[in-house]
Amino acid sequence: MIYVDEASEIIQKLNKKSYEADYKVSLIWLPETMNQTCANKILKILEEPPANTIFILVTEEEQRLLSTIRSRCQTIRLPKIEEEDLAEALAGHPSLGENNPAVVARIANGNYILAEEFLLDDEVRKYNHRQYTSLMRAGYGRNMPELLLWSDELSAIGRTRQISFLRYCSDFTRENFMSNFQQPELVTMDEEEANFAKKFAPFIHEKNVMHLFAEFDKSLKDIASNGNPKAVFTDMAIKVSKLIRL
Repeated sequence: MIYVDEASEIIQKLNKKSYEADYKVSLIWLPETMNQTCANKILKILEEPPANTIFILVTEEEQRLLSTIRSRCQTIRLPKIEEEDLAEALAGHPSLGENNPAVVARIANGNYILAEEFLLDDEVRKYNHRQYTSLMRAGYGRNMPELLLWSDELSAIGRTRQISFLRYCSDFTRENFMSNFQQPELVTMDEEEANFAKKFAPFIHEKNVMHLFAEFDKSLKDIASNGNPKAVFTDMAIKVSKLIRL
């Protein structure tokens, strides 16, 4: 989260005279993490910036920015890296190990940072996969005690990992849905995920896929807004258990 104190510091610095260059540049990384007060304060200087001042806002979730901030910015969308180029870049990566660079590039879907995270933190992806499969199996079986234990574990892993897991839920649900169309080029799974999807994918279909996305997205927003993790994951688990059997 970016708080109002940081906005005040930015404004104070930009109001100083520049002696080393003609322009002053403020780079705000992930501006969607600004809280409401901070965003409103930044909006004022965006509307009336000091002379020769440029703001660069780098966002992954544009829709979370205030519409008034978006309207005052020129949008430049960066395209994803081509799969072949990404595989070539990963071929010499020191953490590649036994991973196939082409498979990693396909999973990363044009995102070099995501590809590096896969190589450097493969355990996180494996953990997310285990928790996803546990949720779906317990949910399909309507096993409430197991779902509550699952919720207890997820509520204790910390907000950063919780957000990572919820993003994985959306991504892997999408992969299972797409695998039903029998077009391998549209699917980005590793071997373990693909083996699970062979039996699980038919349970992700037109009747429930959008509802599942909505539940994962709502839970992600609640966690990012400092919601109670136990309440968030228990509620999500119960709703998923109903949706998975539609």
